[in-house]
Amino acid sequence: YTMPGSATPIDWDAYDYDTNANEQGATYWNALNPERLTIGKTGYYNVKIFIYTGTGGATDSYVVTLRKNAGTTLATINLSANDFVAIDEIMYLTQNDYLLILAHNTGSVGTVTTNSYFEITRLGV
Repeated sequence: YTMPGSATPIDWDAYDYDTNANEQGATYWNALNPERLTIGKTGYYNVKIFIYTGTGGATDSYVVTLRKNAGTTLATINLSANDFVAIDEIMYLTQNDYLLILAHNTGSVGTVTTNSYFEITRLGV
């Protein structure tokens, strides 16, 4: 994923994703809103995000933001080239909430590498 110069949601239809086929009704992604992972059932969820940056860009030139329902910022992290961050949080999310990861690089030269991922697992009510 090549990072633009302004905060833009990562469009998950262009990348590998897991629809969590083990839980009926827990398909988080759909083609109508490919940048969102949407919650199907209210409850507690383990949200894991691992972001690895590529070689381009300067110190602290990467910004990665996790948002809920587009308006609520849950985390913002500044990264450098060849950097890594892990977010592993338990969150209470309601049906139809959705999560977005927005990313940008101030020089428009950075990348998020293919070993980065975004995982949501329902823990219970």
